Amino acid sequence: MPDHSTRSINGYLRVEERANGERKWIATYVTHKGPRTRCLIGPAWVRDTGKRTARGGKVWRAAGGSCPDGFLTPAAAREALDAVLEVERGKAARSPAGRTATVASMLGTSSYRAANTAK
Repeated sequence: MPDHSTRSINGYLRVEERANGERKWIATYVTHKGPRTRCLIGPAWVRDTGKRTARGGKVWRAAGGSCPDGFLTPAAAREALDAVLEVERGKAARSPAGRTATVASMLGTSSYRAANTAK
């Protein structure tokens, strides 16, 4: 089993357009336990530049005008993602190494041997 305490905890941001036309910042990142997860960061204050990435994704920039309360520009969304990743890294640092039980360790325990050899 991989040791998740040394695993790199990283993530990325994307803007998702909802059916009602709202744009939301979504963070996708690796948790301290290993699997990827997604979470809503908040409403996005962005505009489509008309440019596309190499993979065809839209390139977003901060929308014109002042940002309304509660909305996040690309820079503010990156700061929020950094905060989420720091929390996950803190969880990994507090998680004791070697806590997951493997089949080999379960077979080696005395309670398992005692239960299965006393037949």
